[in-house]
Amino acid sequence: MMFKSIFGQHCDTENWFCECSALYSGKLCQFSNCEKNPCGNGATCFPKSNQDTVCLCPYGRTGILCHDAINITSPSFSGTDAFGYTSFLAYSAIPNISLYYKFHLKFRLANDNSSLQDNLIFFTGQKGQGLNGDDFLVLGLRNGSVVYSYNLGSGTATIISEPINRTLHVHLVSLGKSLQAGWLKVDDHQNKTVISPGRLVGLNVFSQFYVGGYVEYIPELLPNGSNFKNGFQGCIFDIQVCNGRDLQCKALGIPEGHPNSGRNVGQCDQSPCQLINCRNGGTCVERGSTV
Repeated sequence: MMFKSIFGQHCDTENWFCECSALYSGKLCQFSNCEKNPCGNGATCFPKSNQDTVCLCPYGRTGILCHDAINITSPSFSGTDAFGYTSFLAYSAIPNISLYYKFHLKFRLANDNSSLQDNLIFFTGQKGQGLNGDDFLVLGLRNGSVVYSYNLGSGTATIISEPINRTLHVHLVSLGKSLQAGWLKVDDHQNKTVISPGRLVGLNVFSQFYVGGYVEYIPELLPNGSNFKNGFQGCIFDIQVCNGRDLQCKALGIPEGHPNSGRNVGQCDQSPCQLINCRNGGTCVERGSTV
């Protein structure tokens, strides 16, 4: 029997699921829901207290109850909130990246030291599909450096960049793989390379391609060696993937540039407080992904 996995794809490796009561949701029924959901446009509702709720808005929506439309050209991510949810974008699985691929992207960090500690930039992969391990491709930030890892099913290959220069406004990242050989270049740093262990040469991933965060962060359901503790804090934009033997480059998504879904993603340089008028002398303050 087929079940839907955590990453939105069907696979035959998960032969179980948790049937949650009306008050709970999530892969393991770990999240509390609102009994009376005031959130609009398919937003996720959480009880902040007995009298207060928080709406986590789907892609293209913002505001307290997610009623306001927002045009997103350069996505802004707000990390992991108090409920364990990250802001994220999910794109269709990328074809023809098994043997050869290249990625190019730009990112800008939020003005927060926590944005450099242990933060996901992008991820695709699944647990238990490899012959001797888990196939995945992941990019993130850890201890001030860019970390690029992939597993072809016979062990994880990892490249760690030199610490990035925080005085730069925008950072440039290029990475790729040809058979077992991987490479990473960040800003004006020297190119770094690695060879994947074992004999396997193909990256076999079936999940959607996640940017900025996971749809649900459950470490025990992620491939070993792929997880970052937090979602990205800042802006990720101009992502290009070059796939196939000819390595033709294009934007993510089908059609290009269009995600399948997302949660609490804003427009870079636009504060959610621009849409809020606090009453009685109140002042709007950003508070992460719980807009």
